[in-house]
Amino acid sequence: ASAAPAADTPADRGAAIYAAACAVCHDGSRQPPFGGVSLRLSTAINASNPQNAINTILFGLPAASGRQSAIMPDFGATLSDEQLTDLLAYLREEFAGRPLWPDAADRVAATRSGDYHVSVRPADGIERGPDNIGAQDR
Repeated sequence: ASAAPAADTPADRGAAIYAAACAVCHDGSRQPPFGGVSLRLSTAINASNPQNAINTILFGLPAASGRQSAIMPDFGATLSDEQLTDLLAYLREEFAGRPLWPDAADRVAATRSGDYHVSVRPADGIERGPDNIGAQDR
């Protein structure tokens, strides 16, 4: 008898997206600043709501003025809302040992549509007012 195929869950689909788009920097084989960022320690993945994780994946992390980029690109033009939600399901399960946030899909759609105007901070953490990026600004 053959083994039953793996369930096609959001986390399963998210694992494939992670392997293709994220693992090169987040699998632990590269040294900072171009990798080595453990998502097990990520406050965004362990947070009580998904907004920071959504912002980071959709819009990336801009570089601090005059410094090298944080090397976190945006994936807003690459991933659909469903793909981003699947990725969040995988990240949450794999790196936080928790289920996907119940409102993740709604927040992804609202953030991309501009219903949430987000502030993306440069790597040094200083908010630069007029340079803030929101979904409607793209």
